Amino acid sequence: MATKKITDLAALATPAGADLLEIVDDVVGTATSKKVTLTNLSLGLGAASTTAQGAVEIAINTEVDTGTDATRAISPDALAGSTIFGRKQMQMVPFDFATDNATGDGKFYTHIPASMNGMNLVSVHAYLITAGTTGVETIQIHNLTQTADMLSTEITIDTGANGSDTAATPAVINAAEDDVATNDVIRVDVDSVHTTPGKGLIVTLEFSLP
Repeated sequence: MATKKITDLAALATPAGADLLEIVDDVVGTATSKKVTLTNLSLGLGAASTTAQGAVEIAINTEVDTGTDATRAISPDALAGSTIFGRKQMQMVPFDFATDNATGDGKFYTHIPASMNGMNLVSVHAYLITAGTTGVETIQIHNLTQTADMLSTEITIDTGANGSDTAATPAVINAAEDDVATNDVIRVDVDSVHTTPGKGLIVTLEFSLP
């Protein structure tokens, strides 16, 4: 085969890991021309450091959650998807801790700041300081600005229970109405209470980017 300059060779736009490159081994000793696959070359470069170039693995969101990995890099997408670092929480107290709960719309209002623009409601929870008995308490989260209920199945607190996390019927967020925008006003509506009402109410909402 006739000798060609490298600049005269055909270009390879998408090299494969098994493709071969020429490499000079032991340049400070007895230099020898050898071949190396693209995969092995990348492995040989190793991980990046402050003193050497190299490859770095991008962490996924669950690895970001763990928070103990010292070798992977964090992408904006993985950070936004983290259930620990990518979420923003807000807590509301519709009823003081010694006050009987009662039905009605607008038991509490809160405001969405610009830093939460475009986020989605991803988690809801309600907690009674003193549990109610007989029947259930049901709570709706309503976006007053967008005139839409954000839950297709309301938060439920069962008889004798303090928190909604043990409810027989878990809350379901309405995927069509879960988004919030700057200056949206969110309202807590209590649609039913126990026959012997619970006292005090804390409602926790979590938001993250879609």
